[in-house]
Amino acid sequence: MKTTNTLKFLRVAAQIGYYGSLIFIIGFIVLSIYYLMIPISKISDSLYVSDTKLSIKLLRENHLGILIIYYFISGLKAVLIVKIWQKAKNILNKIKTQKPFTLETASAIEKIAYLMIVSGLIDFLLQCYVVYINGYINNEIKLKFTPDLSYIFAVGIVYFISEIFKRG
Repeated sequence: MKTTNTLKFLRVAAQIGYYGSLIFIIGFIVLSIYYLMIPISKISDSLYVSDTKLSIKLLRENHLGILIIYYFISGLKAVLIVKIWQKAKNILNKIKTQKPFTLETASAIEKIAYLMIVSGLIDFLLQCYVVYINGYINNEIKLKFTPDLSYIFAVGIVYFISEIFKRG
């Protein structure tokens, strides 16, 4: 009975994660298009890229290509996060409480781990890109570049779980 309740809870959590990530990506796309289409004079001077001093207005005005690349990489990462949640939701909907340890489930969990690796690498590249463009435009090198590498730990856990499912 506890397993069934836990599975129900995880299914709801995966649904929330999936729909939340869909709402995020729709908002991201709408805002990205909005800031690329509206007149530059209507963009606030206090709107910045990430945690830098790079204003979106400055990038749009003088470095449009850099801003488009930033939006593209960010959008790619968001799409991968939606895909991860979608796969998690699908796995949890297919799992049977009587026989959860199947090769199909193990393979799907392993694919999530690989998607997480790619998403983490894209996040790392995005952070490197922001540091680079900040240095390029503001002649400022951010010495305290500390990317969040906790995703490696999360990937390890997901991959370990997939191995448990393979062995049954």
